[in-house]
Amino acid sequence: MTVSGDFIPEENLEGGGSNPVVFGMEITPNVGGVLLAVLGVGAAAYLFFNLVQPAWQEYQQLKASVEEKEIQVEQQQANIKKIEDANAALAQAQQEKASVMAMFGDDSAIDTLALDINRQVEASRATLKNFSPESGGSKVVTDPSFGEGVQGKLKALNVNLQMEGSFNQLQSVMRNIERLQPVILTPEFTAQVDPATQKIVLNSQGRVISQPEPKLNTTLNLKVLTPLSQEELAEQAAAAQPAPAQ
Repeated sequence: MTVSGDFIPEENLEGGGSNPVVFGMEITPNVGGVLLAVLGVGAAAYLFFNLVQPAWQEYQQLKASVEEKEIQVEQQQANIKKIEDANAALAQAQQEKASVMAMFGDDSAIDTLALDINRQVEASRATLKNFSPESGGSKVVTDPSFGEGVQGKLKALNVNLQMEGSFNQLQSVMRNIERLQPVILTPEFTAQVDPATQKIVLNSQGRVISQPEPKLNTTLNLKVLTPLSQEELAEQAAAAQPAPAQ
């Protein structure tokens, strides 16, 4: 019996595979795709944990370090600004202090005080009866009676001053004394009318004849303030230093 057509081997008809077999499992295209996907995920995970994650952590650490340095720089700049403001305030305070202290004059003003007051009395046509500074000279003001800012930095000299003159004359003297250097305070003031100048005179018609103003005998206890010299301040500071330990 004759069979026409091509002869097809049996193994080809059964689809004998040409796909590789691994561990007894045939690697078909679908299985290969899955395996490649799994390998890709594993490789990506490996790269992430071994390369990307350490680099990211290092980046975060560097970023935190930079932010910390920036905060430190800002704090330093703020501290510098505070120091500059404090120095400016200190300079202004020192300038104001110097201006205030300059108002008090110096010891040379004490030396000419009697002459200066006598000139003011004569210019007002009053009479200077007595000018007596307190024995012992000026003394350092240790209480805050003139303000805590000048405590221990001023000297005070008590002076007893006696004058005679009319009310207007004595008022003129007081105003002129206020303009002198050093600063002069008048915590105590007494005035008495001279009885010999307080009288009423009538003419022949019984009318009051105008008389000169009555004379006032005035006593002033002046307090003359002057600042300590630089030498006195240095001695004061040295005396305030604690004694060295033995």
